[in-house]
Amino acid sequence: MVHEVFGWRVEIADAFYDSLADLDPDPETITAYIWLLRKVVKDPRFSQALADAEVRALKIRGGPGLAPLRCFYSLEGKTLTLVGVEYYDE
Repeated sequence: MVHEVFGWRVEIADAFYDSLADLDPDPETITAYIWLLRKVVKDPRFSQALADAEVRALKIRGGPGLAPLRCFYSLEGKTLTLVGVEYYDE
């Protein structure tokens, strides 16, 4: 599935849906997930690519009302591909 968001062509990999299914549907996770996706799509160049990979990661620290999550994605031209999302330990 492809979406046009904030001038980016956003593709969602099947692995992203699989990782999303592993998240708890609690309010802290949903709030963090929405914030994180908005940040990734608004400014995907904000995060540097991980060493020796074309995958980038952006995270949100846990805190009051927010679960600690990170989103993995790749960026090629104006195409942003969401690869995965997961909890992480700070």
